Amino acid sequence: MKTKNWLWLLIAVFGWSFYACSDSDDDVRIGNVSQTLCKEIDARSTIGHPWGKQSVTYEVKEGMLYITLVNYRMNCAAEGADVKIQHNDSNNEIILTPFDLGKSLADCICPIDITATVTGLEYGKTYQCTIEHMDLSFSFTC
Repeated sequence: MKTKNWLWLLIAVFGWSFYACSDSDDDVRIGNVSQTLCKEIDARSTIGHPWGKQSVTYEVKEGMLYITLVNYRMNCAAEGADVKIQHNDSNNEIILTPFDLGKSLADCICPIDITATVTGLEYGKTYQCTIEHMDLSFSFTC
């Protein structure tokens, strides 16, 4: 019986050590990524971009960055979109890289909006945020 209890204790400590060594709550990371559907079905064309300029809107609230990538141009055949994040702590640079999901490609694109949150920011720090594939950047203070 004592051996069984020690075994469970060992398993618990071992599991806790893996948890403690994983990403901490202080890491800058992205979450809550969602997207709209194609905004203009008639505008699914690689010739010109009649649906508006790409832009970014954001709000910093309670240590979180709420961001919307407006008119991200996604392939019509994509199964959705997601965003990768990179953070360079030495210069407080955040790089967001939106990308299409799925492997099938059509010869057309359509505009969508992608929303996400960035967490793990430090109060009082100023960050430089770059949106790849949209050639946009801005700075903000948490």
